[in-house]
Amino acid sequence: MKKKLSIISISCFVATILSFILTLIISHYIATNSYNSNVHFGYTLAILMMIAIIGFILAFVGEKGTLKITGIVGNLFAFFTISVFVTLVFFYTTP
Repeated sequence: MKKKLSIISISCFVATILSFILTLIISHYIATNSYNSNVHFGYTLAILMMIAIIGFILAFVGEKGTLKITGIVGNLFAFFTISVFVTLVFFYTTP
């Protein structure tokens, strides 16, 4: 059971990273090719951060070993990357 939790944690990490990259590509396309560039992906980024937190929690509960370490480090990396991105966008867009 604990090994399945570790594998789910790694899956959360991979899903978070791939979704974040896809969100960046789509938002860049909309911002550059649309007349309405006021589209915000705040809810999407919040959901991705929640997936990273869930993956982090599952990694702590999971089996000891490399899967646990990869899950913890990967999900923390994903969480902090998205939070730094959101912070930079906030400071860049506020007057």
